[in-house]
Amino acid sequence: MADSVIRRAAEADRSALQALWETVFGDPPELIQAFFAHFPPEASGWIVSRGEELCSAAYLLTGNRLVSGGHSRPCAYVYAVATPEPERGHGYASRLMRHFAQMADAQGALLYTRPAEPGLYAWYRDVMGASATGTGREAVVHRAALAHPDLALRSVHPLEYGRLRELRLAHTPHVALSGAFLALQAEYSHAADGALLALGDGCAIAEVEEGTLLVKELLVPELQRPDAVQMLLRRFDLDTAIVRRPGRSGAAVPFAAFRPFTPEPEDAVNWGLFLD
Repeated sequence: MADSVIRRAAEADRSALQALWETVFGDPPELIQAFFAHFPPEASGWIVSRGEELCSAAYLLTGNRLVSGGHSRPCAYVYAVATPEPERGHGYASRLMRHFAQMADAQGALLYTRPAEPGLYAWYRDVMGASATGTGREAVVHRAALAHPDLALRSVHPLEYGRLRELRLAHTPHVALSGAFLALQAEYSHAADGALLALGDGCAIAEVEEGTLLVKELLVPELQRPDAVQMLLRRFDLDTAIVRRPGRSGAAVPFAAFRPFTPEPEDAVNWGLFLD
C-alpha cells in the first residue's frame, strides 16, 4: 500500500470506473452513465491507485445541505465504494474513507452515507468516524379492497418535487437535496418503474422492487398517510408496499451513518433520500 496514492478521478478513468462498478454492484451501464452525467467522476470520484492500477474508488457527492433551526451546513454523501476483488483486504477503501473524513472536516461539511448492509455500519464507524446512526421505520402496508382514496396524484419533475419537499419539511431538521441529486433520483426511480409524485398536500417517491412497492419517501399530512399509500398501490397496481419513515420515535431501522456534529438538532434529522 505504500506505493499507492489517493487522487481525484480523471476523465480517462471513466471506462475503468464503469467496469469496476458493473463488476462490484451489477448495475447496468445505463444506470452508471446516468450517475456519471449528474456527478462526473472528474468532480465527484476519488481513486486509490498504484501506477496505472485502480486499487479502490468511491464518490463524494456534494450539494446537499443540512437545514435546521434556520441555519444550514454543507453535506457530503459517500456513495458506491468499490474495490477490485484482487485488491481487497489491503486497506485501500479504508484509506479513502479516512481521506473523505479529513476533507469534510476541513470544509466544515457533514459526512454521511447509507451503508449497503448492516455489517458495514461498524466499518464506516471505524474508518470514517461515522459513529452516529440515523434511524427510521419500514412499515409493510397491504392494498385494502374496500379503500376508496381520493387524493390528487401526478408525476412531477425533480425541481418541482424539491419545492414540494421543502414545503413539507420546513419545520423539520432535514437534508435538503440538490438539483443534481434529485435529477439522478428521478432517473433511478424511472429505471425501477417508479416516479416522483405530487400526492395530496405533499409528495412521494415510489419504486417497484420484485413486485413490491418501495415508498422511499412519503411527505404528506398525517391524516392523509393511509389514503396516500392506498393511492400509490392503486397507481402502480400492486398489493404490498414498504413505506419508509425516517426520524420518528420508536424507530429501529438504521438508515444513515454519519459523523457526529454540533450543534445537533433537538429533533431527529430526516435524512431524506438515499441512492439505493
